[in-house]
Amino acid sequence: MRRRCSTELRRIEKPCELRLSIAFKSYSRPLRKLHSIIRDGCGESAEADEIREGMDGPRAAMSQAERELTRVLSTDLYDLNADYGPPEMPQTPEDM
Repeated sequence: MRRRCSTELRRIEKPCELRLSIAFKSYSRPLRKLHSIIRDGCGESAEADEIREGMDGPRAAMSQAERELTRVLSTDLYDLNADYGPPEMPQTPEDM
C-alpha cells in the first residue's frame, strides 16, 4: 500500500521515496528544541544561538529535498506554536 503525501510535500521531488539522512535527523531534533525555546520567549538567548550554530553542519550535509523538508517542518512548528489568543465570542444583539 502506497503512503499518501501531503499537498505541501508533493512539491519536493519524490517525497514518499525520500530516505532521510542522519544529517536531516541531526538537524530536525535541535530544530524542535529551538522552536520550543522560541515559544518560551528566549529565541535570542545564548542557548538558542548555541543550538543554531550546532545545526549548521548537519544543514550543509543535507540534500536540497531535505533542506526543503526542514523549511516545511519549521513553518509547521511556528504554526503549531502561534499564539492566536482566546477565541472570540460571537456578538449578541445586546453587544452591538
